[in-house]
Amino acid sequence: MKRLAIIGAGAAGLAAAQRLRTTRPDIDIVVLEKSRGVGGRVATRTHGEFVFDHGAQYVKAPSAELEAFLADDTLLDIGQPVWILGADDQITPGDHTQNAEPKWTYRDGITHLVRNLAQGLDVRTEIRVGKLAHIGSQWELFDGDQTSLGLFDGVLLTPPAPQIRALIAASTLDATRQHAIDVALAPALYRRCLTLSLGYHHPIQRPWYAVINTDREHPIAWLAREHAKPNRAPDDHSVLVAQMAPVWSETQWDTPLEPLTASIHTMICRILDQELPPPMFADRQGWRYALPDGKADGAALNAVDDGLFWAGDYLAGQGRVHRAIETGWEAAERIAATL
Repeated sequence: MKRLAIIGAGAAGLAAAQRLRTTRPDIDIVVLEKSRGVGGRVATRTHGEFVFDHGAQYVKAPSAELEAFLADDTLLDIGQPVWILGADDQITPGDHTQNAEPKWTYRDGITHLVRNLAQGLDVRTEIRVGKLAHIGSQWELFDGDQTSLGLFDGVLLTPPAPQIRALIAASTLDATRQHAIDVALAPALYRRCLTLSLGYHHPIQRPWYAVINTDREHPIAWLAREHAKPNRAPDDHSVLVAQMAPVWSETQWDTPLEPLTASIHTMICRILDQELPPPMFADRQGWRYALPDGKADGAALNAVDDGLFWAGDYLAGQGRVHRAIETGWEAAERIAATL
């Protein structure tokens, strides 16, 4: 039986694994994830009765195949538009065509998607792959302590491109191939993003679900009324998710939670043109690799048939959950035809 290691239990890796369970059930698949759970930036948290998606906010499904893939009894369309936030705090209606597309989420949070994808898979968490070694036609994987994780006929790499580059640099493989991989991945740079989720004992009603700053001139890149989704906050309460712009996130990365909360709360009051009470709670998340700012050279990565395969948003050049899923499917087709 052939063995495949998938590094990373995000949407791309899990989608590839599930597709291969159908097309190549003869392949033994192991998913290795450095974190404690699955999903990566497809993430949901709770604080008492508050529920909020603090990474990816929703999923789009521009094809019938994707919509069918996402569907279950808890899937729902947010049903409210995204408007535009200007550098001067002014808000204007967004693109009508884009807002006409459904914004899919799940009643219990977007993590529902990746929990579904992980069902039935051999997912091993809190394992950081530190090195690959090309041995004949196989790959041996090692953890950070240089303990062998086993031999595999193929490896699918799905982490953010900078993490893959570091892994390949630490690995043992043909030097020409090693350099070519690094060059192919180099254009996929990533933005940092500080995210603050704030709970309020106050109803915040607006005609939009979220606002986005498209000219990158505002410290807040995205502000969402998370309570526009069902079951996300108690009655007469609100929960806002503020995702900060890259430069602001970089400069404030180590700022303690209390002054960070005060600063973002003040910005939110200006944007809403409303004096809100102090938040009941603030939840902080630092996404070091939030969104790709560039696209890796997929053709160069796949030019050599050496058992390495590639999937993730670094191939799409966009931080979109549905594109990560599609790259996982595309990788699964290559794997099915090769191993």
